[in-house]
Amino acid sequence: MSERRVIVFLKSPRAGEVKTRLAVGTDAPAAAAIYRVLLSRSLAAVRQFPGVELRFTPDDAEAEVRALGGIQATWLLHAQGPGDLGARLERAVEQAFDAGLEEILVVGADCPDMGPADLEAGFRALAAHSMVVGPARDGGYWLIGFRRDARPVRRWLEGVPWSTDGVLRETERRCEAEGVSLARLRELQDVDTLDDWREWLRREAEERSGGPAARWD
Repeated sequence: MSERRVIVFLKSPRAGEVKTRLAVGTDAPAAAAIYRVLLSRSLAAVRQFPGVELRFTPDDAEAEVRALGGIQATWLLHAQGPGDLGARLERAVEQAFDAGLEEILVVGADCPDMGPADLEAGFRALAAHSMVVGPARDGGYWLIGFRRDARPVRRWLEGVPWSTDGVLRETERRCEAEGVSLARLRELQDVDTLDDWREWLRREAEERSGGPAARWD
């Protein structure tokens, strides 16, 4: 068994239940379609790593998640369970450590620029640091990782002001206060709004061909 694991936090792409902020600029079915693209890119980014685990919500969505394209038969699937994001992250990470893992990276499905090289950089960082974060431009993070010596992880996750621009700042403050070594990866942009999505489409088009950006109206 590999001693490291990538855990992906994801939602079943049900219209009206995903990317609700993005749907304000379009509609629920379009927002769900966009989320499927983001999710597909996230799954592609983790595919080369052993022991991938998908933590999904809502808890009754396992059949829907298994039916998604890109799901490998060897991947573990578990419901996220109750609680705020901190409680769900803590549960996933501590259960992985209890299963004998030594290094854990947790990512979401909102960051289409994340690639395999970013995850490799995360594991390399954990060779020298107890924790690692991938900063997002909105003040949160697109990745958080833990080495076993960061346990208990509750002290890094409990009471964090989730969904605000202070998430990363609070994590860094706690690490500094306890003298725990925290590494930072490159800053990336989550896709939360229609403007975020259009910006990513423009950048993707420029990288591919240098031609006019695609549109999603």
